[in-house]
Amino acid sequence: MNSNRWRSRIDIENLKSEMYAGGLLIDKDAGMTSHDVVARLRRLADQRDIGHTGTLDPLATGLLVCLLGRATKIAPFLTLHDKGYRCGARLGIETDTYDADGRVTAVSDAIPTERSAVERALAGLAGEYDQTPPPYSAVKVAGKRLYKYALRNQQVELPRRRVTIHSLRLTEFNPPHLTFECHVSSGAYVRSLCHDLGRALGCGAHVVSLRRTFAGPLRVEEAARLENLAAAGPGGLAARLMPIAALLPELPCLRATDRAVARLIHGNACGSEDFAPFAPEQTSGRPLLIVSESGEAIALAEAAPLRETPAGRSRAAAPAGRFEIKPTRLLKLPD
Repeated sequence: MNSNRWRSRIDIENLKSEMYAGGLLIDKDAGMTSHDVVARLRRLADQRDIGHTGTLDPLATGLLVCLLGRATKIAPFLTLHDKGYRCGARLGIETDTYDADGRVTAVSDAIPTERSAVERALAGLAGEYDQTPPPYSAVKVAGKRLYKYALRNQQVELPRRRVTIHSLRLTEFNPPHLTFECHVSSGAYVRSLCHDLGRALGCGAHVVSLRRTFAGPLRVEEAARLENLAAAGPGGLAARLMPIAALLPELPCLRATDRAVARLIHGNACGSEDFAPFAPEQTSGRPLLIVSESGEAIALAEAAPLRETPAGRSRAAAPAGRFEIKPTRLLKLPD
């Protein structure tokens, strides 16, 4: 991604007089919680409506996508992105948290010494499988997060969730330590993946280091560290903001006329003739990103076929060549 391309879309002078709205890519340090990062950004921006799109454990480093202002409305789309990680593991030891911060629960000396054995075990975990989340995780059971049961030593059956491990690659192997890179679906726990690898090898394992390298199209190379943002001041924070439209490159994007924008920001639908480029086969039934002539994100929307009836416009199962663009989530409010 060309960072200069999206940064040029932000009018820094205008941001000085209004609430920050956009995305910030943060390279999180180890030892901080994701909430710590958000709290720090709230102080830097002097703004409350800031959130993130996928928790990183305190032990983990790397990409944390944070959203400010009205950009928080697109969080449900970003949380569904696939993610990439580089994981360092220690074979022969299991812990109750599945990482180095936990209590040791099992030790084994039966550690494989052949690289090929580890590669075969990793290959066996690739693809779809039903993964059990770590006992210390935010997954809910009966309305309560698993870590709350674990902290109280309460036994609860861990749920299984279907996840997809798109790729696994062993990059370093120096027994009992190894490093692998993975590309996983949303909802997959790399701590569980490492735990399952240890079980497959018959010796146990836990995570000793973890770094998120990407989330969907967003890369850690584009991220900033918190201390650098703090040192740069408000202008530096504004310069790092990504426009909302740049955060959703996977969505079909329609450019609206000024007339359509005036209707959309009040929650009103518009005819497809006010948008370009409009291709029914690409947009019907899919979430759409609507931008103004200048490229500012206006709304998320949906398209539905229209036909003229004596009573006026109405939706129809069979398209009659015209479509209605209806906003489902406003990203710009009336002035």
